[in-house]
Amino acid sequence: KAKATFDDGKEFDGEDTVKEISTPDPKLIVNKSVKGDEKAQYQLGDPITYEIIVRNQGNVTISDIVVTDELTGDTFEVGKLAPGEPADPIEVEYTVTEADILNGKVTNIATAVGTDSDGKKVSDEDTKEVTTESVTRSLDVTKTVTNTPANGTAYQVGESISYEVKVENTGNVTLENVQVADQMQGAAGNAELRDGESTTIAELAPDQTVTLHYVYTVRAADLGATLRNMATAESDGTTDNDTTPGEPVVPPTPTPEPDETPADNNPPADDDNPVITPAGNPAAPAGPAAVITAVTGAPAAVA
Repeated sequence: KAKATFDDGKEFDGEDTVKEISTPDPKLIVNKSVKGDEKAQYQLGDPITYEIIVRNQGNVTISDIVVTDELTGDTFEVGKLAPGEPADPIEVEYTVTEADILNGKVTNIATAVGTDSDGKKVSDEDTKEVTTESVTRSLDVTKTVTNTPANGTAYQVGESISYEVKVENTGNVTLENVQVADQMQGAAGNAELRDGESTTIAELAPDQTVTLHYVYTVRAADLGATLRNMATAESDGTTDNDTTPGEPVVPPTPTPEPDETPADNNPPADDDNPVITPAGNPAAPAGPAAVITAVTGAPAAVA
């Protein structure tokens, strides 16, 4: 405000405002959030959709803005933002991995970098963290018979019974050194593993299944038995097993029973069955029956 008196006696009384010159203050703000309903715990394979919003919170224009998502590695060119201007929302999607399960959480960082009017770099970042489910180690074993008896009812001696064993990792972390054991029950021997397969599975990833094949050849000692086969898988204290319902083997051929009434090799003598007695046998019976006596060197006499 100013007041002045001139030589002619006139006076001036007035004011004017000088606008304050502000100091340049370049500033970017990044906000990262989970889009949609955020879960309390994320499971292996779950998708997480993130939303990234960048705003020029300063008083100068910022140019050449690039946004980077750390987990996905995606980059987005935003370009130029005037003071107070927001960029269009950016969406990225990430899938929960086994490493995240082992870590117990997913941490994701979004970064925005630009250049102010003086050519200086301006940046900001925001971190979003979510929790994952607990580590679960589990196996599922399924044992099945893959063929049928030739007669459609029961296996014969010499026939083969084919078995299939499926071992699946139903947990959320990789299992190592999985041991598979096969045991015949009620059989005279053991099943044989197909050539080229191994009872040791070095690594079994979540949702991965390995299939093994066994063959058992029916033996004579198995006749009349019901054969079962049990498979067991174990890794670091985690175990499961499965047993087939039972495969029947034909019964042995029955042994004929001996005749309870032995044949009579000495039927009583009668007219149709004369008794032949050696010569000089005093025990030869007398009677009407014809008696033939053998005499050496002379013809036989008939009485």
